Amino acid sequence: MFIVGCAGSVVTVDLEGDHFVVFKKIIFMHTGMNLNLKFKESAPNQPKYAMNPNTQALREFDICRGMDTIMWLEHGGLMLRECEITYNALPKNLKSRFPAIVALPNTMLNMTSCKLIGSDTGHSGGVILLNANAQISDCEMWNLNAGCIYSISKPHHNVTI
Repeated sequence: MFIVGCAGSVVTVDLEGDHFVVFKKIIFMHTGMNLNLKFKESAPNQPKYAMNPNTQALREFDICRGMDTIMWLEHGGLMLRECEITYNALPKNLKSRFPAIVALPNTMLNMTSCKLIGSDTGHSGGVILLNANAQISDCEMWNLNAGCIYSISKPHHNVTI
């Protein structure tokens, strides 16, 4: 089964309390068909991105509600089992950075036996955890030119990779 999106997030998780949603053996992808309407894409110059882990690198993703991503966790939790999350359908030579999964504060992400596949030519990133709880195990990630996992967490958050 495929779930495909072309603008904004493909899946938005916004649940009350400690509820969570589970996906198993599904392929998620973002086509990026509406990305050429963005200002950064029509700019004449190729942007210079930070290539080392630092706060500037995280800021370059322009994280905000409604951003182009595959999974957006607002409230609640998300469990992925044997899923594939891919940016292979993105147009070539995009200038913007795109994360596959963004987990906001006090959300829960649990990934087991999943594949994260970035685009061959773009600036795609993997998982961004912002004060979220996460458990990532037995997963494969490749072609994520903008980094696989960014995690900012406080001592009371559980992050296991």
